[in-house]
Amino acid sequence: MKDLISGSKKFLKCDQIRHIYIPQYETLKLEEIFKFMDTKPSCKHYFPIEKEMRKLPKQWIVNVLFSVQNQAFGAWVKERIESRNEKVVKEKNLLIDMDPAVAAAFTNSTAVSLAKGVSANLLKLGTKR
Repeated sequence: MKDLISGSKKFLKCDQIRHIYIPQYETLKLEEIFKFMDTKPSCKHYFPIEKEMRKLPKQWIVNVLFSVQNQAFGAWVKERIESRNEKVVKEKNLLIDMDPAVAAAFTNSTAVSLAKGVSANLLKLGTKR
């Protein structure tokens, strides 16, 4: 508490917290997250001393980190996820061969919905189809 009063530590209000989902990947372990924090010294003001950091839940740590370093941390996590997924695709040979014309038609198709929604919404009265 005295650290907050003295200004050496900072706090976030509940409405300032942003949430992020971090998968359980080898490249996103707490050790890797702590290495990221070492490159951003300004975020250390929002966390307890290093000895106490291991006692905190991983989800709390990443939520506070995402709230403080929104763009940088989000980009870092996305890059880690994409590189891990590429590695898995190559290791397990998950790529499929597709005719370039079929791939172009699939990419340009307007019949494929990428929006999140529920199919039951189409059954409601007044829904445009």
